[in-house]
Amino acid sequence: MIENDNTNSGKSLQRDEVIQIPTVEKEEEKESDELTSKKEPAASWSRSNQWWEAIQETAEGVNGDVDFCIAQSLSVLEQKIGVLTDIQKKLQSLREDLQKKSQVE
Repeated sequence: MIENDNTNSGKSLQRDEVIQIPTVEKEEEKESDELTSKKEPAASWSRSNQWWEAIQETAEGVNGDVDFCIAQSLSVLEQKIGVLTDIQKKLQSLREDLQKKSQVE
């Protein structure tokens, strides 16, 4: 029993975690960040413009891929419809042949 208590206390110590409290920014740092962002609107605009262009390029690629997939799916579907139509005709012909045989007998 004593050994179990020792192992449990060791486990509880391992489970303890250090909680980190985030530091509060000083007012001076906030003000300097605001001034920096006001001084660099062109750089910020350029970055957001580059980001938007990248998004548009990605979307265009996706649209092209989707368009290709749709065209390919339609082609496959047309082929399958053709095969199923042939099977349907053969089954109808088989049914007619079987009905004729049963009438003869």
